[in-house]
Amino acid sequence: KNAHPLACEDVLSCSGPALTAGEIFGRIWPEPGSSLAAKIATCPRTGTGPDIAALSRNVPIVILLAKMPPAPDIWTWITIPAIGGLIGLMTNWLAVKMIFRPVKPRRFLFIKMQGLIGRRQQELAKAIGHVVGNHLVEHKDVIKSLNKLDFGGILGRVLDTGLGPKIQELRSLPLIGGFLTEDRIADIKASITQSILDHRETVLDEVEKGLSKGLDVPKLVEEKVAAFEILKLESLILQVANRELRAIVMLGGVLGIMIGLLQVGFLWLRG
Repeated sequence: KNAHPLACEDVLSCSGPALTAGEIFGRIWPEPGSSLAAKIATCPRTGTGPDIAALSRNVPIVILLAKMPPAPDIWTWITIPAIGGLIGLMTNWLAVKMIFRPVKPRRFLFIKMQGLIGRRQQELAKAIGHVVGNHLVEHKDVIKSLNKLDFGGILGRVLDTGLGPKIQELRSLPLIGGFLTEDRIADIKASITQSILDHRETVLDEVEKGLSKGLDVPKLVEEKVAAFEILKLESLILQVANRELRAIVMLGGVLGIMIGLLQVGFLWLRG
């Protein structure tokens, strides 16, 4: 009796089958808060009693479980996480929708509301124009692209289109027409084309100067983006990032469920 606080009065006289920790827990769990000694040592002289050695090894666990409040029922474990998951889904879905909606400003009570893209479209257009015009598409990049063109073929087609009608008109004249044979006309076109190609770098330099003066890429991009319809912009963004935006919505539900489970566990420990 003095060796262990959970022993019965005359533990030496108690004989019977030993109780495992699970059986001890089963005895004390239905009535949490009751005396462990009253539950376990039920045989003062002739009844059966627990295995003191096994009980001694499991006393901390038994005491901890005995002091725990009753576990929440299954509906609590289901309902609170489900509500948390639903709230997470709805809030993230609403956040994604409010990137674009409402398209035009609307008042809700005393608050003016508009979608992020619609409200910041001018600033967004200016930022995109700055990035595209100063970092992505520069005048030197345009010139590099022109260097890859077939100047000879382009000039040949331009001469055929521009000079063709005039040459036919000249060939119809009595004196001049006799000199403008097909071979001579081909030689003239080839000579003009080769003369231009010999000064190709000079032509490209002049083109670059003209682009610097007349082509303002940042301003052009800014105007295009600013004039873009919000619904079309939404459609373009969803075509590219629909999977990622859907994952954000689903992640909100998962986090809501996890928070709900933590809430149930916290309420269980708090009693």
